[in-house]
Amino acid sequence: LGLGVEEDCDEPCEDDVRRQAAVWASVMVAVSVAQLVMEVMRASGLGVSGERLTKRLRTAAFGNMLAQDMAWYDLPANSAANLSANLARDVTLVSAVTGESTGIQLANWGTMVV
Repeated sequence: LGLGVEEDCDEPCEDDVRRQAAVWASVMVAVSVAQLVMEVMRASGLGVSGERLTKRLRTAAFGNMLAQDMAWYDLPANSAANLSANLARDVTLVSAVTGESTGIQLANWGTMVV
């Protein structure tokens, strides 16, 4: 009516809508920042542990190869090319399964839970 008195109505006031929009926008920014921080922690943590596991596995496999008898190297399956290929392939597969894919599965489960 132009008297400067707010009317009581069913619709929310413009200030309330702006305030709620600001609150929800702040919540979304906070969630995004938290996700970014957690993603960096997940990637770096699992990356470091995966690399350490790969190093330990390669060291153990190579040490076991060196501990074999000389006749073991004469077998066709134990040629230098096969041994180096096995060392590269098998250890890399184990580290890929334990590192990155585990992190992705953890992130997916966390997303589904939340």
